[in-house]
Amino acid sequence: MLVNYFLALATSLWTVAVWAQEAVSIDDIFVVHMSPLEKGGCTEAEKTKLGTWFDESFDMLDESFAALQDYDTNERVQKAATTFFGFQPEMATAEDITEAIKENIGQVSDFMNNDRASPKPHIFCNTDFLERKAPTDPVQDIQGEFVPDPKNPDKLLTIKAQLKSKISKTKSAYWIELIKVYWISEPKWATGFCDDKTQLAVTGDFNIDIMDPKNSKTSQIIIICPQAFTTSEYKDELYKSGIAVGDHIEAWQPKSLTFLHELFHVVHGANMLSGTKEIYGAIACADRALKAKSASAVRKNPETFAFFSMAMYYLQNKIIDFSSLTATSLPESSSD
Repeated sequence: MLVNYFLALATSLWTVAVWAQEAVSIDDIFVVHMSPLEKGGCTEAEKTKLGTWFDESFDMLDESFAALQDYDTNERVQKAATTFFGFQPEMATAEDITEAIKENIGQVSDFMNNDRASPKPHIFCNTDFLERKAPTDPVQDIQGEFVPDPKNPDKLLTIKAQLKSKISKTKSAYWIELIKVYWISEPKWATGFCDDKTQLAVTGDFNIDIMDPKNSKTSQIIIICPQAFTTSEYKDELYKSGIAVGDHIEAWQPKSLTFLHELFHVVHGANMLSGTKEIYGAIACADRALKAKSASAVRKNPETFAFFSMAMYYLQNKIIDFSSLTATSLPESSSD
């Protein structure tokens, strides 16, 4: 009896440990900068919403990965994969495509589970933290100190001299005093980004030590614009009820989908479409998936993965079927 007691106790403690390990929060994965102490920081209300978006993204990723595990036997998952990723189950390459999609989703899920050696990405809620620098300005190192020119120690090394391969007529260096790094970007994706009220978020990479770029680690910045939190175009949360047969998936798009979209940029970087090459909206993604010449593009499109994950969330939780964009019902006895 005593042995059984200790066995039960050990099992209980292990379960608690596993539960504690799984309870990952946004602060475990990101550095969320806060206002008013930090330029570009988020308000407490915005931070709370980001926490909700983090949790909802976590759930959508889990459900989409689980759904793909049943791809071979679940016709609804097959239909959704055809709708969003443009391939049929009978295609010779279907298995390879499915595995690639599953791997892409799985890697983002792993990242959300704190399985990443790289430094934490940074989240800001406006662009006030970005300071545009001229090419002739002296460059600053990882401590924020100015650097002597090795060819002329009496002068300071300029940004142009150190970053000449990265800056151009269209790309500038933006100094981020809070984390002592430069972000190289076009102005439309930087200081002026949130001025366009149609824009919601953007992700960019940076070298942590630009004085030693070959050995420097990289990390990311996500800028979530104020309008991403306040827009009335999207739902405040993933709804568990109220969706009717015939409703379009875009009518129920949660604000957290913006965050989920950016996660694919953070994890996959240049392997995903970015900037003007991206495809936005479920309808546009599905239209591109129908075209043989562009179907491969949607398999590298963050928005496609986000909407697919949303659809699988509703399917796996037996709420509604968005596999063809327009909601259809799920029989109560369905084992799909």
